[in-house]
Amino acid sequence: MKRCLLFIALVFPLASPVFSKPFAQELDFAYFADPSAQMTLTEVQTQKFTPGRGRFNFGFTQSAYWFRFSLPPEANKTRELILSIGLPTLDWIDLYEPLKNGDYRLVQGGEMRSYSKRDFAFFLFSHALTDQDKNLKGEYFLRIQSQSSLHGRIFLQDESSYVKTVATDSTLFGLIEGFCLILMIYNLFLFWATKERVHLYFVFYLGFILLTVLSFYSLTMAMFWPESPKIQEVTHLLWPPLFFIFGTLFSREFIQSKKYLPRVDRWLVALLFIYGATLASTLVLSYQILAQLELAVTLLFVLSMISLAMIGGVCRLRGTGFFAAGWFVFILFLLLLILRLMGWIHYPSSLTFLAQLPFVAQALLLAIGLADRVRQLNREKDAAKLAQQAAEQEAKQQFLFMARLSHEIRTPLNAVLGFAHLLEEPVKQKEKTEFLGHILRGGTALLRLIDEMLDLARIHSDTLILEPKPFNLAALIKELCHAAQLQLKKKEVTVSFKLDPALPRQLVLDPYRLRQILSNLLTNATKFTPKGRILLGLKVSKIVAPRLDLEIFIEDTGIGFDPQKSKQIFLPFAQLGDGKTQIQGSAGLGLAISK
Repeated sequence: MKRCLLFIALVFPLASPVFSKPFAQELDFAYFADPSAQMTLTEVQTQKFTPGRGRFNFGFTQSAYWFRFSLPPEANKTRELILSIGLPTLDWIDLYEPLKNGDYRLVQGGEMRSYSKRDFAFFLFSHALTDQDKNLKGEYFLRIQSQSSLHGRIFLQDESSYVKTVATDSTLFGLIEGFCLILMIYNLFLFWATKERVHLYFVFYLGFILLTVLSFYSLTMAMFWPESPKIQEVTHLLWPPLFFIFGTLFSREFIQSKKYLPRVDRWLVALLFIYGATLASTLVLSYQILAQLELAVTLLFVLSMISLAMIGGVCRLRGTGFFAAGWFVFILFLLLLILRLMGWIHYPSSLTFLAQLPFVAQALLLAIGLADRVRQLNREKDAAKLAQQAAEQEAKQQFLFMARLSHEIRTPLNAVLGFAHLLEEPVKQKEKTEFLGHILRGGTALLRLIDEMLDLARIHSDTLILEPKPFNLAALIKELCHAAQLQLKKKEVTVSFKLDPALPRQLVLDPYRLRQILSNLLTNATKFTPKGRILLGLKVSKIVAPRLDLEIFIEDTGIGFDPQKSKQIFLPFAQLGDGKTQIQGSAGLGLAISK
Protein backbone atom coordinates (compact mmCIF):
# COMPACT_ATOMS: atom_id res chain seq x y z
CA MET A 1 0.00 0.00 0.00
CA LYS A 2 2.84 2.40 0.87
CA ARG A 3 4.66 1.85 -2.39
CA CYS A 4 1.39 2.15 -4.28
CA LEU A 5 0.79 5.51 -2.57
CA LEU A 6 4.20 6.76 -3.67
CA PHE A 7 3.61 5.50 -7.22
CA ILE A 8 0.35 7.42 -7.41
CA ALA A 9 2.06 10.56 -6.16
CA LEU A 10 4.83 10.30 -8.74
CA VAL A 11 2.60 9.46 -11.70
CA PHE A 12 -0.22 11.84 -10.80
CA PRO A 13 1.63 14.68 -9.07
CA LEU A 14 -1.40 16.96 -8.98
CA ALA A 15 -3.73 14.43 -7.34
CA SER A 16 -6.05 15.70 -4.61
CA PRO A 17 -5.10 15.03 -0.96
CA VAL A 18 -6.49 11.89 0.63
CA PHE A 19 -7.53 13.65 3.85
CA SER A 20 -9.37 16.93 4.16
CA LYS A 21 -7.28 18.18 7.12
CA PRO A 22 -3.59 17.28 6.53
CA PHE A 23 -1.30 16.84 9.53
CA ALA A 24 2.34 17.99 9.22
CA GLN A 25 4.65 19.03 12.03
CA GLU A 26 8.35 19.36 12.79
CA LEU A 27 9.24 17.45 15.94
CA ASP A 28 11.22 18.84 18.83
CA PHE A 29 14.06 16.63 20.01
CA ALA A 30 17.07 16.27 22.27
CA TYR A 31 20.42 15.21 20.84
CA PHE A 32 23.66 13.59 21.96
CA ALA A 33 27.00 13.40 20.09
CA ASP A 34 28.85 10.08 20.00
CA PRO A 35 32.45 10.87 18.89
CA SER A 36 33.38 7.20 18.78
CA ALA A 37 30.32 6.33 16.67
CA GLN A 38 30.34 2.94 18.47
CA MET A 39 27.75 3.37 21.23
CA THR A 40 24.65 1.18 21.31
CA LEU A 41 21.08 2.19 22.09
CA THR A 42 21.36 0.83 25.63
CA GLU A 43 24.47 2.92 26.28
CA VAL A 44 22.97 6.04 24.78
CA GLN A 45 19.81 5.84 26.86
CA THR A 46 21.86 6.59 29.98
CA GLN A 47 23.51 9.69 28.51
CA LYS A 48 22.50 13.32 28.96
CA PHE A 49 20.80 14.77 25.87
CA THR A 50 20.86 18.45 24.82
CA PRO A 51 17.47 19.99 23.91
CA GLY A 52 16.97 20.86 20.22
CA ARG A 53 14.12 22.19 18.13
CA GLY A 54 12.84 21.24 14.69
CA ARG A 55 16.01 21.40 12.66
CA PHE A 56 19.60 20.38 13.26
CA ASN A 57 22.85 21.38 11.55
CA PHE A 58 26.22 20.08 12.73
CA GLY A 59 28.22 20.59 9.52
CA PHE A 60 30.99 18.11 8.70
CA THR A 61 31.61 15.78 11.61
CA GLN A 62 32.87 12.25 12.20
CA SER A 63 30.62 11.83 15.22
CA ALA A 64 27.38 9.90 15.19
CA TYR A 65 24.46 11.94 16.51
CA TRP A 66 21.59 10.44 18.50
CA PHE A 67 18.20 12.14 18.66
CA ARG A 68 15.47 11.43 21.17
CA PHE A 69 11.89 12.52 20.59
CA SER A 70 8.26 11.61 21.23
CA LEU A 71 5.16 11.87 19.10
CA PRO A 72 2.85 14.83 19.84
CA PRO A 73 -0.63 14.15 21.28
CA GLU A 74 -2.24 15.33 18.03
CA ALA A 75 -0.75 12.32 16.27
CA ASN A 76 -3.19 10.03 18.04
CA LYS A 77 -6.03 11.42 15.90
CA THR A 78 -4.39 10.31 12.64
CA ARG A 79 -4.77 6.75 11.41
CA GLU A 80 -1.34 6.47 9.77
CA LEU A 81 1.68 8.74 10.13
CA ILE A 82 4.87 8.99 8.10
CA LEU A 83 8.11 10.02 9.76
CA SER A 84 10.72 11.58 7.42
CA ILE A 85 14.15 13.18 7.65
CA GLY A 86 14.39 16.31 5.50
CA LEU A 87 17.72 15.79 3.78
CA PRO A 88 18.67 13.07 1.27
CA THR A 89 22.48 13.06 1.64
CA LEU A 90 22.68 11.55 5.15
CA ASP A 91 24.56 8.26 4.81
CA TRP A 92 23.37 6.08 7.68
CA ILE A 93 20.03 6.55 9.44
CA ASP A 94 18.86 4.11 12.15
CA LEU A 95 15.43 4.65 13.67
CA TYR A 96 14.65 2.79 16.93
CA GLU A 97 10.88 2.69 17.04
CA PRO A 98 9.23 1.87 20.39
CA LEU A 99 6.58 -0.85 20.25
CA LYS A 100 3.60 -1.32 22.56
CA ASN A 101 5.28 -4.34 24.15
CA GLY A 102 8.22 -2.18 25.30
CA ASP A 103 10.73 -3.41 22.72
CA TYR A 104 12.34 -1.40 19.96
CA ARG A 105 12.21 -2.08 16.26
CA LEU A 106 15.19 -1.04 14.14
CA VAL A 107 14.39 0.70 10.81
CA GLN A 108 17.41 1.43 8.62
CA GLY A 109 17.83 3.93 5.80
CA GLY A 110 20.15 6.55 4.39
CA GLU A 111 22.01 7.10 1.17
CA MET A 112 24.46 4.25 1.86
CA ARG A 113 21.64 1.72 2.00
CA SER A 114 19.90 0.34 -1.05
CA TYR A 115 16.37 1.30 -2.06
CA SER A 116 15.11 -2.23 -1.50
CA LYS A 117 15.58 -1.75 2.27
CA ARG A 118 13.47 1.42 2.39
CA ASP A 119 9.79 1.67 3.22
CA PHE A 120 9.33 4.08 0.31
CA ALA A 121 11.34 4.29 -2.89
CA PHE A 122 11.87 7.99 -2.31
CA PHE A 123 15.04 10.01 -1.86
CA LEU A 124 14.12 11.15 1.66
CA PHE A 125 14.21 8.74 4.58
CA SER A 126 10.55 7.91 5.24
CA HIS A 127 8.93 5.40 7.58
CA ALA A 128 5.24 4.67 8.16
CA LEU A 129 3.93 4.50 11.73
CA THR A 130 0.71 2.43 11.80
CA ASP A 131 -1.99 2.27 14.50
CA GLN A 132 -0.90 -1.24 15.33
CA ASP A 133 2.68 -0.31 16.14
CA LYS A 134 2.92 3.31 17.20
CA ASN A 135 3.42 4.05 20.88
CA LEU A 136 2.51 7.65 21.67
CA LYS A 137 3.98 7.45 25.14
CA GLY A 138 7.24 5.82 24.07
CA GLU A 139 10.50 7.57 23.20
CA TYR A 140 11.93 7.28 19.68
CA PHE A 141 15.68 7.19 19.15
CA LEU A 142 17.31 8.22 15.87
CA ARG A 143 20.97 7.65 15.07
CA ILE A 144 22.49 9.58 12.13
CA GLN A 145 26.02 9.36 10.82
CA SER A 146 27.23 10.89 7.57
CA GLN A 147 30.43 11.57 5.72
CA SER A 148 28.86 14.71 4.24
CA SER A 149 27.34 17.63 6.13
CA LEU A 150 25.01 16.44 8.88
CA HIS A 151 21.90 18.59 8.88
CA GLY A 152 18.18 18.20 8.31
CA ARG A 153 14.87 18.07 10.21
CA ILE A 154 12.62 15.47 11.80
CA PHE A 155 9.18 15.74 10.25
CA LEU A 156 5.90 13.96 10.93
CA GLN A 157 3.10 13.86 8.34
CA ASP A 158 -0.08 12.00 7.56
CA GLU A 159 -0.57 10.26 4.23
CA SER A 160 -2.27 13.20 2.51
CA SER A 161 0.47 15.64 3.50
CA TYR A 162 3.14 13.15 2.46
CA VAL A 163 1.47 12.60 -0.93
CA LYS A 164 1.37 16.35 -1.42
CA THR A 165 5.08 16.65 -0.55
CA VAL A 166 6.05 13.85 -2.92
CA ALA A 167 3.82 15.27 -5.66
CA THR A 168 5.30 18.76 -5.33
CA ASP A 169 8.90 17.53 -5.27
CA SER A 170 8.32 15.16 -8.20
CA THR A 171 6.64 17.87 -10.26
CA LEU A 172 9.37 20.42 -9.62
CA PHE A 173 12.12 17.91 -10.34
CA GLY A 174 10.39 16.91 -13.56
CA LEU A 175 10.03 20.53 -14.68
CA ILE A 176 13.66 21.31 -13.90
CA GLU A 177 14.95 18.20 -15.64
CA GLY A 178 12.72 18.82 -18.66
CA PHE A 179 13.83 22.43 -18.94
CA CYS A 180 17.52 21.47 -18.79
CA LEU A 181 17.04 18.71 -21.36
CA ILE A 182 15.32 21.13 -23.74
CA LEU A 183 18.22 23.58 -23.42
CA MET A 184 20.71 20.75 -23.99
CA ILE A 185 18.94 19.55 -27.14
CA TYR A 186 18.63 23.11 -28.44
CA ASN A 187 22.34 23.80 -27.94
CA LEU A 188 23.27 20.47 -29.53
CA PHE A 189 21.37 21.64 -32.59
CA LEU A 190 23.21 24.99 -32.48
CA PHE A 191 26.54 23.15 -32.23
CA TRP A 192 25.61 21.06 -35.26
CA ALA A 193 24.58 24.20 -37.17
CA THR A 194 27.43 26.53 -36.17
CA LYS A 195 30.24 24.08 -35.27
CA GLU A 196 31.13 26.37 -32.33
CA ARG A 197 32.47 24.50 -29.31
CA VAL A 198 30.88 26.89 -26.84
CA HIS A 199 27.49 25.22 -27.43
CA LEU A 200 28.93 21.73 -26.88
CA TYR A 201 30.65 22.84 -23.66
CA PHE A 202 27.35 24.34 -22.50
CA VAL A 203 25.59 21.01 -23.14
CA PHE A 204 28.16 19.11 -21.06
CA TYR A 205 28.07 21.77 -18.35
CA LEU A 206 24.27 21.55 -18.07
CA GLY A 207 24.42 17.76 -18.11
CA PHE A 208 26.94 17.48 -15.29
CA ILE A 209 25.36 20.18 -13.15
CA LEU A 210 22.02 18.38 -13.57
CA LEU A 211 23.67 15.11 -12.51
CA THR A 212 25.18 16.95 -9.52
CA VAL A 213 21.75 18.16 -8.40
CA LEU A 214 20.14 14.77 -8.97
CA SER A 215 22.97 13.07 -7.10
CA PHE A 216 22.56 15.50 -4.20
CA TYR A 217 18.98 14.28 -3.87
CA SER A 218 20.00 10.63 -4.46
CA LEU A 219 17.88 10.57 -7.61
CA THR A 220 20.75 9.19 -9.70
CA MET A 221 20.81 6.23 -7.32
CA ALA A 222 17.03 5.82 -7.62
CA MET A 223 17.15 5.96 -11.42
CA PHE A 224 20.36 4.11 -12.31
CA TRP A 225 21.76 2.02 -9.41
CA PRO A 226 19.14 1.65 -6.62
CA GLU A 227 20.94 -1.38 -5.13
CA SER A 228 24.48 0.03 -5.33
CA PRO A 229 25.17 2.64 -2.63
CA LYS A 230 28.90 2.41 -3.26
CA ILE A 231 28.47 3.66 -6.82
CA GLN A 232 26.36 6.50 -5.45
CA GLU A 233 29.13 7.40 -3.00
CA VAL A 234 31.73 7.59 -5.79
CA THR A 235 29.59 9.42 -8.35
CA HIS A 236 28.29 11.87 -5.74
CA LEU A 237 31.77 13.44 -5.71
CA LEU A 238 32.52 12.70 -9.37
CA TRP A 239 30.03 15.12 -10.95
CA PRO A 240 31.12 18.44 -9.35
CA PRO A 241 34.71 18.42 -10.77
CA LEU A 242 33.27 17.60 -14.18
CA PHE A 243 30.86 20.52 -14.14
CA PHE A 244 33.72 22.75 -12.87
CA ILE A 245 35.82 21.64 -15.87
CA PHE A 246 33.12 22.17 -18.48
CA GLY A 247 31.89 25.34 -16.78
CA THR A 248 35.40 26.77 -17.12
CA LEU A 249 35.74 25.55 -20.73
CA PHE A 250 32.38 27.11 -21.55
CA SER A 251 33.36 30.40 -19.88
CA ARG A 252 36.69 30.54 -21.73
CA GLU A 253 34.96 30.01 -25.05
CA PHE A 254 32.07 32.35 -24.26
CA ILE A 255 34.30 35.25 -23.16
CA GLN A 256 37.02 34.30 -25.70
CA SER A 257 39.60 34.87 -23.00
CA LYS A 258 42.42 33.39 -25.09
CA LYS A 259 41.91 36.17 -27.65
CA TYR A 260 40.98 39.13 -25.47
CA LEU A 261 42.32 38.26 -21.97
CA PRO A 262 45.45 36.10 -22.43
CA ARG A 263 46.68 36.50 -18.84
CA VAL A 264 43.27 35.56 -17.42
CA ASP A 265 43.14 32.65 -19.83
CA ARG A 266 46.40 31.24 -18.46
CA TRP A 267 44.86 31.36 -14.97
CA LEU A 268 41.76 29.52 -16.25
CA VAL A 269 43.98 26.84 -17.80
CA ALA A 270 45.72 26.40 -14.43
CA LEU A 271 42.30 26.00 -12.80
CA LEU A 272 41.45 23.28 -15.31
CA PHE A 273 44.48 21.32 -14.11
CA ILE A 274 43.35 21.78 -10.50
CA TYR A 275 39.85 20.53 -11.33
CA GLY A 276 41.36 17.59 -13.22
CA ALA A 277 43.51 16.69 -10.21
CA THR A 278 40.40 16.88 -7.98
CA LEU A 279 38.61 14.56 -10.38
CA ALA A 280 41.49 12.08 -10.28
CA SER A 281 41.63 12.21 -6.47
CA THR A 282 38.10 10.75 -6.26
CA LEU A 283 39.73 7.39 -6.97
CA VAL A 284 42.21 7.48 -4.07
CA LEU A 285 41.03 9.79 -1.26
CA SER A 286 38.39 9.04 1.34
CA TYR A 287 34.87 10.38 1.00
CA GLN A 288 35.10 12.79 3.92
CA ILE A 289 38.41 14.29 2.79
CA LEU A 290 37.08 14.58 -0.76
CA ALA A 291 33.89 16.27 0.41
CA GLN A 292 35.83 19.01 2.18
CA LEU A 293 38.35 19.26 -0.68
CA GLU A 294 35.54 19.76 -3.17
CA LEU A 295 34.05 22.48 -1.00
CA ALA A 296 37.37 24.34 -1.19
CA VAL A 297 37.54 23.75 -4.95
CA THR A 298 33.94 24.95 -5.25
CA LEU A 299 34.88 28.21 -3.53
CA LEU A 300 37.82 28.53 -5.93
CA PHE A 301 35.47 27.95 -8.88
CA VAL A 302 33.05 30.55 -7.50
CA LEU A 303 35.79 33.17 -7.10
CA SER A 304 37.19 32.50 -10.58
CA MET A 305 33.78 32.90 -12.23
CA ILE A 306 33.06 36.12 -10.29
CA SER A 307 36.46 37.51 -11.31
CA LEU A 308 36.00 36.50 -14.95
CA ALA A 309 32.54 38.09 -15.09
CA MET A 310 33.84 41.33 -13.54
CA ILE A 311 36.89 41.51 -15.81
CA GLY A 312 34.74 40.77 -18.86
CA GLY A 313 32.32 43.52 -17.84
CA VAL A 314 35.12 46.06 -17.31
CA CYS A 315 36.61 45.19 -20.72
CA ARG A 316 33.12 45.35 -22.32
CA LEU A 317 33.48 41.96 -23.96
CA ARG A 318 30.67 40.51 -26.03
CA GLY A 319 27.77 39.03 -24.03
CA THR A 320 29.24 39.66 -20.58
CA GLY A 321 25.94 41.10 -19.30
CA PHE A 322 24.04 37.80 -19.45
CA PHE A 323 27.20 35.88 -18.52
CA ALA A 324 27.75 37.93 -15.36
CA ALA A 325 24.06 37.84 -14.38
CA GLY A 326 23.94 34.06 -14.79
CA TRP A 327 27.01 33.39 -12.69
CA PHE A 328 26.10 35.86 -9.94
CA VAL A 329 22.65 34.25 -9.53
CA PHE A 330 24.23 30.81 -9.43
CA ILE A 331 27.03 31.82 -7.07
CA LEU A 332 24.75 33.58 -4.57
CA PHE A 333 22.70 30.49 -3.84
CA LEU A 334 25.69 28.15 -4.11
CA LEU A 335 27.46 30.13 -1.40
CA LEU A 336 24.38 29.91 0.83
CA LEU A 337 24.29 26.15 0.29
CA ILE A 338 28.00 25.77 1.06
CA LEU A 339 27.70 27.87 4.21
CA ARG A 340 24.84 25.69 5.38
CA LEU A 341 26.72 22.49 4.58
CA MET A 342 29.58 23.82 6.70
CA GLY A 343 27.12 24.50 9.52
CA TRP A 344 27.88 28.23 9.55
CA ILE A 345 24.34 29.41 8.77
CA HIS A 346 20.86 27.98 9.26
CA TYR A 347 17.83 28.36 7.04
CA PRO A 348 14.69 26.28 6.37
CA SER A 349 15.17 22.90 4.71
CA SER A 350 12.68 23.87 2.01
CA LEU A 351 15.25 26.32 0.68
CA THR A 352 17.64 23.41 0.08
CA PHE A 353 15.28 22.21 -2.60
CA LEU A 354 14.74 25.74 -3.91
CA ALA A 355 18.52 26.00 -4.34
CA GLN A 356 17.96 24.22 -7.64
CA LEU A 357 16.13 27.23 -9.00
CA PRO A 358 19.35 29.28 -9.40
CA PHE A 359 20.65 26.50 -11.67
CA VAL A 360 17.55 26.97 -13.81
CA ALA A 361 17.88 30.77 -13.72
CA GLN A 362 21.56 30.55 -14.60
CA ALA A 363 20.93 28.08 -17.41
CA LEU A 364 18.25 30.38 -18.82
CA LEU A 365 20.45 33.49 -18.58
CA LEU A 366 23.44 31.73 -20.16
CA ALA A 367 21.21 30.31 -22.91
CA ILE A 368 19.90 33.82 -23.63
CA GLY A 369 23.49 35.06 -23.60
CA LEU A 370 24.47 32.34 -26.08
CA ALA A 371 21.54 33.23 -28.34
CA ASP A 372 22.53 36.90 -28.15
CA ARG A 373 26.12 35.90 -28.90
CA VAL A 374 24.99 33.96 -31.99
CA ARG A 375 22.99 37.00 -33.10
CA GLN A 376 25.98 39.32 -32.63
CA LEU A 377 28.32 36.91 -34.39
CA ASN A 378 25.93 36.66 -37.34
CA ARG A 379 25.72 40.44 -37.45
CA GLU A 380 29.51 40.71 -37.34
CA LYS A 381 29.82 38.07 -40.07
CA ASP A 382 27.33 39.98 -42.22
CA ALA A 383 29.23 43.21 -41.59
CA ALA A 384 32.54 41.48 -42.39
CA LYS A 385 31.02 40.04 -45.56
CA LEU A 386 29.77 43.46 -46.63
CA ALA A 387 33.16 44.97 -45.81
CA GLN A 388 34.87 42.26 -47.87
CA GLN A 389 32.51 42.87 -50.77
CA ALA A 390 33.12 46.60 -50.48
CA ALA A 391 36.89 46.00 -50.41
CA GLU A 392 36.66 43.75 -53.44
CA GLN A 393 34.53 46.32 -55.24
CA GLU A 394 36.97 49.06 -54.30
CA ALA A 395 39.89 46.97 -55.55
CA LYS A 396 38.00 46.36 -58.77
CA GLN A 397 37.24 50.07 -59.13
CA GLN A 398 40.89 50.90 -58.50
CA PHE A 399 41.91 48.44 -61.19
CA LEU A 400 39.42 49.93 -63.64
CA PHE A 401 40.50 53.40 -62.59
CA MET A 402 44.16 52.63 -63.34
CA ALA A 403 43.19 51.03 -66.66
CA ARG A 404 41.18 54.09 -67.68
CA LEU A 405 43.92 56.42 -66.43
CA SER A 406 46.49 54.54 -68.48
CA HIS A 407 44.27 54.87 -71.52
CA GLU A 408 43.69 58.60 -70.95
CA ILE A 409 47.43 59.21 -70.55
CA ARG A 410 48.38 57.06 -73.54
CA THR A 411 46.14 58.89 -76.02
CA PRO A 412 47.72 62.39 -75.73
CA LEU A 413 51.14 60.86 -75.10
CA ASN A 414 50.95 58.91 -78.36
CA ALA A 415 50.09 62.15 -80.12
CA VAL A 416 53.06 63.95 -78.55
CA LEU A 417 55.49 61.12 -79.39
CA GLY A 418 54.07 60.61 -82.86
CA PHE A 419 54.41 64.26 -83.93
CA ALA A 420 57.83 64.46 -82.22
CA HIS A 421 59.02 61.55 -84.45
CA LEU A 422 57.62 63.33 -87.50
CA LEU A 423 59.63 66.45 -86.62
CA GLU A 424 62.82 64.38 -86.77
CA GLU A 425 62.28 64.19 -90.54
CA PRO A 426 62.67 67.23 -92.83
CA VAL A 427 59.27 68.96 -93.04
CA LYS A 428 57.96 72.23 -94.33
CA GLN A 429 57.59 75.18 -92.00
CA LYS A 430 53.79 75.07 -92.18
CA GLU A 431 53.67 71.37 -91.26
CA LYS A 432 56.22 71.94 -88.54
CA THR A 433 54.02 74.62 -86.98
CA GLU A 434 51.01 72.29 -87.20
CA PHE A 435 52.92 69.43 -85.58
CA LEU A 436 54.16 71.66 -82.77
CA GLY A 437 50.56 72.74 -82.16
CA HIS A 438 49.50 69.08 -81.80
CA ILE A 439 52.39 68.45 -79.41
CA LEU A 440 51.44 71.52 -77.36
CA ARG A 441 47.77 70.46 -77.14
CA GLY A 442 48.76 66.89 -76.18
CA GLY A 443 51.11 68.17 -73.49
CA THR A 444 48.45 70.54 -72.21
CA ALA A 445 45.96 67.67 -72.05
CA LEU A 446 48.48 65.57 -70.15
CA LEU A 447 49.16 68.40 -67.70
CA ARG A 448 45.43 68.99 -67.17
CA LEU A 449 44.90 65.26 -66.58
CA ILE A 450 47.75 65.13 -64.07
CA ASP A 451 46.42 68.23 -62.27
CA GLU A 452 42.96 66.66 -62.07
CA MET A 453 44.41 63.41 -60.75
CA LEU A 454 46.33 65.29 -58.06
CA ASP A 455 43.18 67.20 -57.08
CA LEU A 456 41.20 63.97 -56.90
CA ALA A 457 43.90 62.35 -54.75
CA ARG A 458 43.93 65.36 -52.39
CA ILE A 459 40.14 65.21 -52.07
CA HIS A 460 40.13 61.47 -51.27
CA SER A 461 42.96 61.84 -48.75
CA ASP A 462 41.31 64.93 -47.22
CA THR A 463 44.42 67.04 -47.80
CA LEU A 464 42.91 69.57 -50.20
CA ILE A 465 43.54 73.04 -48.75
CA LEU A 466 41.14 75.87 -49.53
CA GLU A 467 42.36 79.45 -49.62
CA PRO A 468 39.33 81.72 -49.09
CA LYS A 469 39.57 85.43 -49.93
CA PRO A 470 37.19 88.22 -51.02
CA PHE A 471 36.35 88.47 -54.73
CA ASN A 472 33.60 89.58 -57.13
CA LEU A 473 31.49 86.57 -58.02
CA ALA A 474 29.52 88.29 -60.82
CA ALA A 475 32.73 89.18 -62.63
CA LEU A 476 33.94 85.57 -62.39
CA ILE A 477 30.64 84.29 -63.84
CA LYS A 478 30.79 86.71 -66.76
CA GLU A 479 34.40 85.71 -67.52
CA LEU A 480 33.63 81.99 -67.51
CA CYS A 481 30.53 82.35 -69.69
CA HIS A 482 32.47 84.50 -72.17
CA ALA A 483 35.25 81.88 -72.36
CA ALA A 484 32.71 79.10 -72.92
CA GLN A 485 31.03 81.12 -75.68
CA LEU A 486 34.39 81.48 -77.46
CA GLN A 487 34.82 77.67 -77.38
CA LEU A 488 31.43 77.31 -79.08
CA LYS A 489 32.09 79.73 -81.94
CA LYS A 490 31.57 76.91 -84.47
CA LYS A 491 28.27 75.80 -82.85
CA GLU A 492 24.90 77.47 -82.81
CA VAL A 493 24.86 77.65 -78.98
CA THR A 494 24.41 80.70 -76.75
CA VAL A 495 25.82 80.78 -73.23
CA SER A 496 24.11 82.94 -70.60
CA PHE A 497 23.94 83.26 -66.83
CA LYS A 498 21.36 84.08 -64.17
CA LEU A 499 22.26 85.44 -60.74
CA ASP A 500 20.00 85.66 -57.69
CA PRO A 501 19.32 89.32 -56.75
CA ALA A 502 19.99 88.38 -53.11
CA LEU A 503 23.53 87.37 -54.02
CA PRO A 504 26.08 89.72 -52.35
CA ARG A 505 28.52 91.57 -54.58
CA GLN A 506 31.54 90.37 -52.61
CA LEU A 507 31.99 86.80 -51.33
CA VAL A 508 34.77 85.22 -49.28
CA LEU A 509 35.74 81.77 -50.56
CA ASP A 510 38.42 80.08 -52.69
CA PRO A 511 38.01 81.67 -56.16
CA TYR A 512 40.35 79.13 -57.80
CA ARG A 513 38.32 76.12 -56.65
CA LEU A 514 35.01 77.82 -57.49
CA ARG A 515 36.36 78.64 -60.96
CA GLN A 516 37.41 74.98 -61.32
CA ILE A 517 33.94 73.74 -60.38
CA LEU A 518 32.05 76.14 -62.62
CA SER A 519 34.49 75.56 -65.50
CA ASN A 520 34.03 71.79 -65.25
CA LEU A 521 30.24 72.16 -65.30
CA LEU A 522 30.29 74.52 -68.29
CA THR A 523 32.83 72.40 -70.16
CA ASN A 524 30.66 69.31 -69.66
CA ALA A 525 27.61 71.20 -70.95
CA THR A 526 29.41 72.63 -74.02
CA LYS A 527 30.65 69.18 -75.09
CA PHE A 528 27.17 67.64 -75.10
CA THR A 529 25.17 70.57 -76.48
CA PRO A 530 25.39 70.67 -80.31
CA LYS A 531 22.94 73.59 -80.59
CA GLY A 532 20.56 75.65 -78.50
CA ARG A 533 21.49 77.31 -75.23
CA ILE A 534 23.37 76.84 -71.97
CA LEU A 535 22.31 78.64 -68.80
CA LEU A 536 24.52 78.86 -65.71
CA GLY A 537 22.57 79.90 -62.60
CA LEU A 538 23.43 80.74 -59.00
CA LYS A 539 20.72 80.88 -56.35
CA VAL A 540 20.91 81.75 -52.66
CA SER A 541 19.16 78.87 -50.82
CA LYS A 542 19.82 79.97 -47.20
CA ILE A 543 21.45 82.89 -45.40
CA VAL A 544 22.67 82.55 -41.80
CA ALA A 545 24.99 85.52 -41.34
CA PRO A 546 27.85 85.55 -41.96
CA ARG A 547 27.33 82.36 -44.02
CA LEU A 548 25.15 81.61 -47.01
CA ASP A 549 24.36 78.51 -49.05
CA LEU A 550 24.64 78.70 -52.85
CA GLU A 551 22.82 76.46 -55.28
CA ILE A 552 24.56 76.13 -58.66
CA PHE A 553 22.63 74.73 -61.63
CA ILE A 554 23.19 74.20 -65.34
CA GLU A 555 20.42 74.09 -67.92
CA ASP A 556 21.15 73.13 -71.54
CA THR A 557 19.53 71.70 -74.65
CA GLY A 558 22.12 68.92 -74.99
CA ILE A 559 21.69 65.17 -75.43
CA GLY A 560 20.94 64.57 -71.70
CA PHE A 561 21.27 61.22 -69.90
CA ASP A 562 19.21 58.51 -68.25
CA PRO A 563 17.97 59.83 -64.83
CA GLN A 564 18.55 56.37 -63.33
CA LYS A 565 22.27 56.85 -63.99
CA SER A 566 22.46 60.29 -62.38
CA LYS A 567 24.77 59.07 -59.58
CA GLN A 568 27.23 57.53 -62.03
CA ILE A 569 28.13 60.79 -63.74
CA PHE A 570 30.04 61.88 -60.62
CA LEU A 571 32.28 58.78 -60.66
CA PRO A 572 35.85 59.08 -62.00
CA PHE A 573 36.09 58.40 -65.76
CA ALA A 574 32.31 58.01 -65.99
CA GLN A 575 31.03 58.60 -69.54
CA LEU A 576 27.29 58.19 -70.13
CA GLY A 577 27.17 59.65 -73.62
CA ASP A 578 26.63 57.86 -76.92
CA GLY A 579 30.32 57.36 -77.80
CA LYS A 580 31.20 60.98 -78.60
CA THR A 581 32.87 61.63 -75.30
CA GLN A 582 36.24 60.17 -76.20
CA ILE A 583 36.24 62.00 -79.51
CA GLN A 584 35.62 65.25 -77.68
CA GLY A 585 38.61 64.59 -75.39
CA SER A 586 36.95 64.08 -72.01
CA ALA A 587 38.81 62.18 -69.30
CA GLY A 588 35.71 62.02 -67.11
CA LEU A 589 37.29 63.51 -63.96
CA GLY A 590 35.75 67.00 -63.96
CA LEU A 591 32.40 66.16 -62.34
CA ALA A 592 34.05 63.81 -59.81
CA ILE A 593 36.29 66.69 -58.71
CA SER A 594 33.40 69.15 -58.68
CA LYS A 595 31.37 66.91 -56.38
